[in-house]
Amino acid sequence: MSHVQTERENETLVEAALRVLNTADPFEKARQGDSVASKWLQGTITRPYNPSQDLPVPDRPARLTNVKLVSPSLMPKLGKAGSLQSRQAIVHSLVHTESWAIDLSWARGLDVLPTTISRFRNGGDDDTADLLERVVYPEEITHCAAGVKWFKYLCLRSRNPSLYQDILALEESEAGRSETQMDKESEEVIHKFHAIVRTHFRGPLKPPFNEKARKAAGFGPQWYDPLAVKGPASQF
Repeated sequence: MSHVQTERENETLVEAALRVLNTADPFEKARQGDSVASKWLQGTITRPYNPSQDLPVPDRPARLTNVKLVSPSLMPKLGKAGSLQSRQAIVHSLVHTESWAIDLSWARGLDVLPTTISRFRNGGDDDTADLLERVVYPEEITHCAAGVKWFKYLCLRSRNPSLYQDILALEESEAGRSETQMDKESEEVIHKFHAIVRTHFRGPLKPPFNEKARKAAGFGPQWYDPLAVKGPASQF
């Protein structure tokens, strides 16, 4: 057995995720990502992370050197799915959006997908509409829910590292806390979210918002309504 194989057998989920993140070739990245997910679900990867390790995380994922980035202002208009050419352009754009989502400052899939699905149906392309509705749209909700969960965990852990050593500790502690305590902690987390968005996102958020999907993902209007208007940065 090679040294690399031995290392991979002992790697944590975080180490495996970083390996995928640092893989430039998109096909190999997808293959490794699928493999890591399967191993985690099957229990082959047993540890989420090693608390004694401080692993370097790249600012951006690895990309092929021949990939050319083009400003959105220079891209052709996609249209509204009324023609085959427009629908092909939108699907092409969606594929690239999913591939580059980790690099984007603000992904709005929850808000725009219902309209996109309707446009494909109105254009007579039920196959693509069904794919977006049954696969992509639910995944938008679940991955946003995961983001809310981990953001909350990191915020609370930074305040009390000894109590929230891992995500399971957060979930277990929630069961034993009062509603008042939960509300106070949620308010603190939301204020922190507002501060981060106002620091790194240019301008206010633009409605409309898909309130039903956002609520299903675990973040109601209190998370984003205050960001839809200009205001001073939070001091939290």
